[in-house]
This record gives sequence, structure tokens and C-alpha cells, in this order.
Amino acid sequence: MDCTQPRQRRNLSSPAPHGELASLHPSLALAQYVEKVKTGSTNWIRREGLIDDWPGWQDGYGAFTASRAEKEALIAYIKGQEEHHRTMSFGDELRALLEKAGVAYDPKYLV
Repeated sequence: MDCTQPRQRRNLSSPAPHGELASLHPSLALAQYVEKVKTGSTNWIRREGLIDDWPGWQDGYGAFTASRAEKEALIAYIKGQEEHHRTMSFGDELRALLEKAGVAYDPKYLV
């Protein structure tokens, strides 16, 4: 198995800026994975000419972990985000999740 690739990757339809569910090999650091996704997608966008003057991805990223037991509930949540975000914006939800988890953040880096 190539440990530089996710064990399983599932791109779900998401109205959020971008949502992806991936199961990473334990030896693959999240930062390495994000770098590969950003580099690969930037190369593809530029090669295919999908976005004029593509500046690349923003610096940084947000990631959350979940147990395997939460997988189906998480998939259902992501699929229902469009409806959910009619009452709470993605940014408000992200701030609430960070605050609930006690994670310090700089608001200027949030959507």
C-alpha cells in the first residue's frame, strides 16, 4: 500500500468552501496529505485552464477528526449541509466548533 495516499477518499457534494472526507494511512501526516491535494488540484486547474489567473489555494486549512463509528453520521451531515446552512452559515458553524473544542484561532483566517 502506498502510504502517501489516503486509504479511502470520498468527495461529497458540499456547499461549504470545500469538504472532503478521507481516511488517512497512519504514517501519512495530515499536512503532507493537504499539500498533495493542493498541489495536485492546482496543477490540474492550471493545466485544464479551468480558472483564469488561478492564484492557488489560500494558506492553511482546517481539519477535524472523527472515529470510524461516526462515519455514516458524518456523511449524512455533509450531504445535508446545504439545508443546514440555510439557518447557520459555514463561518458561524466553524467558529462554534472551534470554540466548543477550545481551539484558539485568529478570525482573520476564517471564511
